[in-house]
Amino acid sequence: MKVLYEIGKTSLESLIDKDGFTEFGRLTPEEYNEKHHTKAVVMEYEDAVPLLDKAADEKFCTDWVEIDEDFYFHMFECLPPEAFTRIKGASIWRLCEYMIDDITQHCVEYEGKYYGCNTRIGSYDNNMEVLFGRFMGWFVSQ
Repeated sequence: MKVLYEIGKTSLESLIDKDGFTEFGRLTPEEYNEKHHTKAVVMEYEDAVPLLDKAADEKFCTDWVEIDEDFYFHMFECLPPEAFTRIKGASIWRLCEYMIDDITQHCVEYEGKYYGCNTRIGSYDNNMEVLFGRFMGWFVSQ
């Protein structure tokens, strides 16, 4: 399947039908770019997926940072955690609302301090112990 994608964006511009037109509006890619002020290119969907993932990682994923207690509890209370566990004296959890794909906020309370990052749950195979190991690797390097 062909798509219209602007490199660096986190979403596709349009699907391209078998006749070479955009899904909505039936525009050529050139007409679409002119109308929407984009620089999108036609490519196979399979080629666009890794580019979409890279753009989402760059836009939404963050390293661990110390956060304040108020922010930690605000995030904890605004929506229920999707996953929560206690490991080696730490509470670690992730928000049930996603920014895009499988990227969401993760928080840790450890030794009386609070930390957060945005990451893909797929990057740690949905295993909170693996995520905690990544946190500890960051924590001891600080």
